[in-house]
Amino acid sequence: MLKRNINVLVSSILVLSTIQCFATNASQYKTAINIAGRQRMLTQKISKSVFLLATIGQNAEVKQELNKATALFSTSLNNLLNGNASENIPPAPDSAIKQKYQEIKNLWKNQFTPEIHKISTSDNIASMKTDLNNIAKLNLTLLKECNNAVTLYVNSAKANGIEGASQQINIAGRQRMLSQKIAKEAFMYAAGIDATQAQTNVKKTMDLFDESLQALKNGSAKMNLPAMKNEKALSQIQAIKTDWDKYAKFVNRTLGSNMSSVRISKKINVLSNTLLSESNQLVQILEKH
Repeated sequence: MLKRNINVLVSSILVLSTIQCFATNASQYKTAINIAGRQRMLTQKISKSVFLLATIGQNAEVKQELNKATALFSTSLNNLLNGNASENIPPAPDSAIKQKYQEIKNLWKNQFTPEIHKISTSDNIASMKTDLNNIAKLNLTLLKECNNAVTLYVNSAKANGIEGASQQINIAGRQRMLSQKIAKEAFMYAAGIDATQAQTNVKKTMDLFDESLQALKNGSAKMNLPAMKNEKALSQIQAIKTDWDKYAKFVNRTLGSNMSSVRISKKINVLSNTLLSESNQLVQILEKH
């Protein structure tokens, strides 16, 4: 009888250990997808700050925003490659993800960062057309590679039986990026950097943000999203919609007008950061549930 009880106890401990291990693994995947998705946003936030400076001239607050975003990208890139236990970020969980982040690191270190350094230390950013055009191209390459990394993470999570919120975190995280991409494209238009294409792109980016917001709420076969059932997340989606309506209305009203106005450009920047903050709160809600 005693032996049987011991066997039952050992079996129970093994089952609980397996469940705990799986739960931790799922938690780490959610965190990694969140941080990997945030890297997409940072590529656009950094570029947004560059083109805002090119539009309004030197500004200490915007330059600080640029420096903070650049530092966060570097730290997060290292964490995604090597892991950070205190942040609940595992090392790259498979060879494909590790290779992708090595590619991103090379692009970041050898091409993107030198251009950002030149811009951030210049007293006349608007005159640096060659460097601004380089950033206009490089930021999209970096964004694409960061997005590919997120896709690899989502697929890896699925292969390990972890689905659920992973795609919701992916799309909600992408909203953070789109909030910054809209402003970046508006500032590119204002700075005269590929202005015609930038004006077209900003409308497409706004359409994708709006479509994705509806998909997060109601579900979408196209985006592989279930209808949202988390009440806290639904409430946050409504808060995002309120800020989104204000942001979209202002951008639509001012795009093509005097975008070089310091007042208008600063307001777009503030609205983009407010929407970013609200969108990030949704990601955090989904990551914890």
